[in-house]
Amino acid sequence: MAYTESQKAQFETDGYIVLPGLLTAEEITRLREASKAHLHAHAVFVDGGTTQMDAFNHVPEVRWLPTHPKVLEAFHYFCGDQLEYCHHSDIHMNKFTGWHRDNHGKNDWAPGADGQPFAVYKMAAYLQDHSRGPTALYVVPGSHRTNADTGAPVAELRPAIGDVVLFDIRIKHKGEENSLFGKILKRISPSRALTTRILQGMRSMQGAPEKMSVFFTYGLPNERTREHVDLTIERQLRQSGEQKY
Repeated sequence: MAYTESQKAQFETDGYIVLPGLLTAEEITRLREASKAHLHAHAVFVDGGTTQMDAFNHVPEVRWLPTHPKVLEAFHYFCGDQLEYCHHSDIHMNKFTGWHRDNHGKNDWAPGADGQPFAVYKMAAYLQDHSRGPTALYVVPGSHRTNADTGAPVAELRPAIGDVVLFDIRIKHKGEENSLFGKILKRISPSRALTTRILQGMRSMQGAPEKMSVFFTYGLPNERTREHVDLTIERQLRQSGEQKY
């Protein structure tokens, strides 16, 4: 695909970019069907929905995505020539997320011990059309450059089928936020599975559309990225209840 320097400058300034038509409708269908089948059989209950952490290891049918030629082309153009996979990949289904950032190091706005900056980037592929709503992802442009509140206006991203979102994982963002009832239920429910079943039952009764997405990361090969990878693997094991990566 033909990218431009103005797009790259926008990405560096805002911390995110929507790339239209990077995947085909057929590829999105493949991802959705494989992801849905796996989640119904093997998913972990997280944040009112179902998730598969470390998806590329657990779902062979979606393992082609991170090495797709157009995916690699986009990562290399916007993020750097030398990149490494950061051992993070998630499939989400009907999951709620409030405002957060995806980095979790000690100080990811300072250079590492090797003098290199933090530079880890995530791609999000949404497996349904959001062009007419609901909003797939809310981001605060420029918030990847500081851990302070920038006060910038929120951008609402509504990708169509085949569009992907590429973003610096330090950017402040959220997906669909849970309702007040859902937040209270999460606190008092005896299990994540029960919470998910109740919230998904309510979703079905309300006629809310089913939503699925795939996320994965690449980063520059440096000390900051290695720290992020170690913390990511530790978190994924803790959330999934698995003992070994």
